[in-house]
Amino acid sequence: MILNRKQRNQLREAVEIIRSALVANTPVRIPGFGKFYIGTVTCRESLPDAGEDGQQFVQTVPRFRAYAALKTAVRRRKFIT
Repeated sequence: MILNRKQRNQLREAVEIIRSALVANTPVRIPGFGKFYIGTVTCRESLPDAGEDGQQFVQTVPRFRAYAALKTAVRRRKFIT
């Protein structure tokens, strides 16, 4: 799909709204589409070798959860014969 200039600008504005909300740790819900939110991941600084424990830290990452309406619209079944 190729977007025209107006559509690209609208998409950039929407992305900027989502980005600024996530930076403020505010989830963004788009009805019929999904939810953008901040999640956390526990990471290890190094792999523990020979009994040595690496330091662990928590990192924040952006997440997306598709709503059922989007999943249903995208999901297609193809039967292989």
